[in-house]
Amino acid sequence: MEGTPLHESEVFNLGPKDKSAAIELQLPTDKWWVIEFVSASIFLAAGDRFGPFEIWTAAPKLGGGTSRPHHFFMPEAMGNTDTRYSISQPTRLYAMPGSQVRVSFSRDSIHGEAHLMWTLSGRLMDA
Repeated sequence: MEGTPLHESEVFNLGPKDKSAAIELQLPTDKWWVIEFVSASIFLAAGDRFGPFEIWTAAPKLGGGTSRPHHFFMPEAMGNTDTRYSISQPTRLYAMPGSQVRVSFSRDSIHGEAHLMWTLSGRLMDA
C-alpha cells in the first residue's frame, strides 16, 4: 500500500439550540490526503430533520489556481426509525498539501439534542 494510512474521527454533540457543527483539519505542507471512505452514525431527536453532511477539500483547478469543492453525503435511515441514520460510503477525495479539510453537519429543524460520530479514512501521500 502506498502512502501512510490516516483515520480522523470526531463526535459532534449538538445541544437543543445548536443547528450545526464543524471542524477544520490542517494537512501537513508536504502531504496530500486521499480520503477513501466516509463513515458516520447520526442520532436525532424525534421531529428533527438532518441537513447536509459535507466535506470541503482544496484541489487544483484545470485553468490554474485552487478550488474549494464541497462534497455531500446523504445519510440512510437505520431500521424502522426516523431518529437514527448512518453513512457508509467509499469515495475518493483529494486534499492539497497545507490545506484544510472542513467537515460539517447541520440540521434543518431542531427539536432536541443531536449526535454525529464520523470517521474519514484514507492515505497521506508525498507531495
